Amino acid sequence: MEIVEQGTHQELVNHQADYYHLVKNQLELGE
Repeated sequence: MEIVEQGTHQELVNHQADYYHLVKNQLELGE
């Protein structure tokens, strides 16, 4: 359970990081 939860949490963190970079890049291109 803990390993699965940690894995899921890590995946969410990775997705959030990718989304953040994607939005950041779009904002920079918009400027």
